[in-house]
Amino acid sequence: MRSRLLFFLVVPALLFGQESSPLSAVRQALTQAGILEVEETGKCGTPLIFEARRRMNEIPVSIQSSIRAALQRPVMQTNRLSPSGRFRIHYDTTEVHQPAVLSGTPAVRVANSHEEYVDSVAAVFDHCWNVEIDMLGFEAPPLDGDAGGGPEHDVYIRSLFAGEFGYISDFGEIKYESGDKERTAAFIVIDNDFLGLRTEGWDGLRVTAAHEFFHVVQVGSYGIWNIVPNYDFYFYELTGVWMEDVVYDDINDYYEDLPLFFSGFKDAANRSYSFAEFNARRGYERSIFAHFLDQRFGRELLVEVWDGVKTRPVLRSIHLALQDRASSLADAFSEFAHWNLFTASRADSTRYYREGTYYPKMSMNFSAEFTGSASVIRSSAFPFSLQYFGYRFPSDTVIAIVVEKNFEGAYSSPGIAANFEITLSNSKPPGGVQTLRNGVKSGFAVEKPENWRTQFISSTTLRDLREASQPFPSPLRLFHADALVLPADGSSAGVGEVFLLSSSLDLVFSGSFPVVDVLGKSFVRIPVSELRKTVGTGVHFVVLKTREKEYQWKLAVIR
Repeated sequence: MRSRLLFFLVVPALLFGQESSPLSAVRQALTQAGILEVEETGKCGTPLIFEARRRMNEIPVSIQSSIRAALQRPVMQTNRLSPSGRFRIHYDTTEVHQPAVLSGTPAVRVANSHEEYVDSVAAVFDHCWNVEIDMLGFEAPPLDGDAGGGPEHDVYIRSLFAGEFGYISDFGEIKYESGDKERTAAFIVIDNDFLGLRTEGWDGLRVTAAHEFFHVVQVGSYGIWNIVPNYDFYFYELTGVWMEDVVYDDINDYYEDLPLFFSGFKDAANRSYSFAEFNARRGYERSIFAHFLDQRFGRELLVEVWDGVKTRPVLRSIHLALQDRASSLADAFSEFAHWNLFTASRADSTRYYREGTYYPKMSMNFSAEFTGSASVIRSSAFPFSLQYFGYRFPSDTVIAIVVEKNFEGAYSSPGIAANFEITLSNSKPPGGVQTLRNGVKSGFAVEKPENWRTQFISSTTLRDLREASQPFPSPLRLFHADALVLPADGSSAGVGEVFLLSSSLDLVFSGSFPVVDVLGKSFVRIPVSELRKTVGTGVHFVVLKTREKEYQWKLAVIR
């Protein structure tokens, strides 16, 4: 089956004596302009059109007209409304774009079945509306006036080129909001039979409708921020793919893209890309992040995140929504890194991904033998990225997960990697030191430790190898850290009472915070903003009281 968008040189179309694919025309124009640097992968043509729109000023004027012509609304022979009246379906009853139902194995087009195909298109899009808007609660996109023949949302059925499922277009034709953030109308184009695609026929139609209609919701109801790198468009794609599985859980076309994340989400130096990367990877392969947020925090979180995009870019919106759930984007991203180890033969559908058995196994960025007394891996990481390293012992492999959690850096310095050194040693290694359960010490040396998290997992037992938990970060830098995390091993969900006392035993802070489960361990998270008011530099005594236990530590604080 064909799983890649195949594009042909079709500008102008008359060179080939047949009508061109709009996506192919855009592809050719961007290639001529020297803009496309990576091979297009995936089934949705929206990122290609998005790329053309956002970089139009870099394209020679002589080529711009070809792109604009390709992105216009198609002119079809007839149209009719869906049963709900919300969608106007445009189609041809003859010639190349005539739709058809598929039948048989291998599948073939059924003659004169175009009206039956249109019936199904109309029913499928009405179903997508019912799930995405009425059931899940995403905001209905605004109508486009009389564009397309009426105020309804327009769906155009066309014969697309090999590998192309569908796309949305019309960016900028009708703007509801301009400035730092834009909201625009968009129409949908889908294939006329889904023949020969990696997911054929009705199933291909269903997931495409769920995906592309959600793009219309994204750009029309919530908008696109122009002030962040790549406009956060990877998140539009990853949640579009997630929506396919939400609306049609039994189809699972998204499995096709996951290997690109689990094995191929790395640059030439084997460093994982920033999770906010768009130019090299489009986002289809990262849909499991939306599955993680959905399964870990509840599906309504994604609705809140998109609602937050009305007033702030994506990563800041996710962070704020998670703070309302006694978490943060840093905490959730670290937990997501942990979940990604529990797939394939390690899958645990109760605690981690429900469909994890069908996901690939996470590949390592690097692996090293633990020989003698120490083993060192030196690398670098981009802001907001996940790295996985394997240390091979005679009877086990220790997996070190390194999380660069600085999501603001993905906006301010997306291409700047920070160096780090991670060491497993029988003696004291450099950097921040943790003692592991196998007797080995881990050391992590980096310039700004507050931007990082590390985890160590046994491949044999799949257990966290860190010894008895300690407060994190230590020392606590009040104007660098977001939160003070206190371990509550042995405590269940509930409320923890926190007290900080100075070295002279004066009470300088107290408060109540929820006990939450993170990575299978119980923690209490105190926002550092609450500590800055009364806590100064020095060694402090920290006391945590839960329903089951009382914990005490010493903690160095630096203002």
